[in-house]
Amino acid sequence: MQKILSYFLFALFLTNTVLAQNIDSLAAEQRKRDSIAAAIAAEEQEEENLKVFSQKNPRLAVNSHLYFLQADSYDPAQAARVLLAPDMDEKERRDLAKKLIEIYDGEGFFVEIEDIPNDPDYRDSSGRNRYIVDMNHPEIYVQKYDEYWYYSRKTVNAIEQIHQEIYPYGSDLFNDLIPGIGEDKALGLKVNQWAGILILLLASYIAFKILNSIFALIIQRILPLFFKDAGIGIDDIYPVARPLSWLMVGLLIIQFIPVLQFNIGLSKVVLIALRIFVSIFGILLASRVIDLVAKIALKLVSYTETTMDDQLVPLLVRIVRIIVIVFGIIFIMQNLGVNVTALLAGVSIGGLALALAAQDTVKNFIGSISIFLDRPFQIGDFVTAGAITGTVEEVGVRSTRIRQVDGTLSTLPNGALANVNIINGTQRTHRRYSSQLTLTYGTTTEQIEKFVEAVREIATTHEHTREDSVTVQFQEFADSSLNIYFAVAFVRLSHAEMLESQQAINLEIMKKAEELGVDFAFPTTTVHLEK
Repeated sequence: MQKILSYFLFALFLTNTVLAQNIDSLAAEQRKRDSIAAAIAAEEQEEENLKVFSQKNPRLAVNSHLYFLQADSYDPAQAARVLLAPDMDEKERRDLAKKLIEIYDGEGFFVEIEDIPNDPDYRDSSGRNRYIVDMNHPEIYVQKYDEYWYYSRKTVNAIEQIHQEIYPYGSDLFNDLIPGIGEDKALGLKVNQWAGILILLLASYIAFKILNSIFALIIQRILPLFFKDAGIGIDDIYPVARPLSWLMVGLLIIQFIPVLQFNIGLSKVVLIALRIFVSIFGILLASRVIDLVAKIALKLVSYTETTMDDQLVPLLVRIVRIIVIVFGIIFIMQNLGVNVTALLAGVSIGGLALALAAQDTVKNFIGSISIFLDRPFQIGDFVTAGAITGTVEEVGVRSTRIRQVDGTLSTLPNGALANVNIINGTQRTHRRYSSQLTLTYGTTTEQIEKFVEAVREIATTHEHTREDSVTVQFQEFADSSLNIYFAVAFVRLSHAEMLESQQAINLEIMKKAEELGVDFAFPTTTVHLEK
C-alpha cells in the first residue's frame, strides 16, 4: 500500500511539473505576441503622428516641415511654423520654408526621417538640445526652445545664402523663360522641366563647341610659343582640349540641374551621374596632362649628363598616374554613397598587414628611392656590385638589371643593392697600369740607364697616357733579375681600349730592348759544383 502511494505521489509531482512548464511556455508565447502587437501598434501610431503637425521631438519637427510641403498634404503655413522666426510675417516664413526644402531637393539630399531621434530631450555630443539635419550644411539644425523643437535662428538666417549658392540663377529660371506652360506633366515630369532639359542640353552642346574652339585656338596659336624649345607639337597638346571641354560642360550642367527642380530622388540620381561623369573626364584630363608633362620632362632631362633622369621620369609618371586614379575612384565611390572613411580605415589596416607580409617589396622600393637620390651609378655605367660585374641597363621600382661581361642579364633587388659596396668603373678618372720589367744580371749600368729613359719616353708620348703619371725606376736586385718598376695612368678609357694601349706600349718596350741589346730575365736556377 505504501509503495502504491509513493508511485501516486511521484506521478502527481511529474504531472504538476509538466503542467507548469506548459503554462510557462504558453505565457512566454503570449508575451511575445503581446510584444509584437505592441510594436505594430507603436509603429502605426508613429505613422499617424507623422501625419499631424508636432514639435515634441526632433523627428516630428523635421517631419512637420517636410510633410506639409508635399503635393498631397500641401500646407506651407503649417510647415513654416517649425521655423523660429518671430520677427517675420507669415509670407516670409512660408517662403523660407519652401526655400529650405528646395535646398534639400537641389542637393539631392534625402532626409531619412527614421534616422532622426525621437527623444524629446535629445542631446548631441556637446550636450546641447540640437540635431543637425544636413551634414553638408552644419548650420541647418533643429533646436529645442522651451518644450518644442524648431529650426534655429541661425538656420533661418542662413537659408537665403545657401539657397543662393545652390540656385545662383534663381529656382524659377526656366519658369520665367517659358511662362504659361503651367504644371502639366508628361512622362512624370512637368512640361517646363522638359523644356528646361532641352534648353540645358542645347546650351551644353553650344558651350562645348565654343570651349573646344577656344582651346583649339589657344593650342594652335599660343602654346607652341612656350613649348617650342621642348619639342612639343600641336598633336601632343590637342588631346588635352577635348576632356577639358567636357569637364567644363559637366560642371556647368551641375550648376543648372537644381534649377530644374526635379523631385529629390531623381535629382539625387542625376547629380550622382553627373559627378561620376565629371570625375571620369577629370581623371582622363589629368592623365593627358601627365603624359604631356612627362614628354616635356623627358625632353629636358635628355640635355643632362646623367641618364638616371631618363629612368626617374617614367617612374614618377607611373606613381602620379596611380595617385590620380586612386583619388578619382575614391571620389566616385563617395558619390555612390560608399562610406569612404570606413573604407580608408579598413584599407589602412589591410595596408599595414600587407606591408608586414611584403617587407621585401617595401624594402626594395625604399632601396630604389635611395638609388635615385644618391645616384651611385647611371644607365650605361660599368659597375661591380658584390659578385656581379657588368653594365647597368635599367633601374626599376623593385630591381636593377645589369648585363654581365659574358652577356648574362642579372636582376638585383634594389633593397640588397643599396646595402652592398658598388664600384663604378665608368666614373673613374683614369685606369692605372703597373708592371715589373725584369732584366738579366748581365745587363750593364749604361744599358739600364738608356732602357729606363726609353721606357719613360714611350709611356709619356703615348696619346692616351697622363704625362704626370709615368713612373719608371730601377727598383731592386731580385733573386734572378734586376727589377725596374713601371707604372702609368690611362685617361678615361674603356677596358678594351686600355688593353689596346697596354699592348702598344709593351710592344714598343720590347722593340727598344732589342735595340739596346737588353734581355729580360725569367726565374732560373744555377748549380755550382765544388771539386
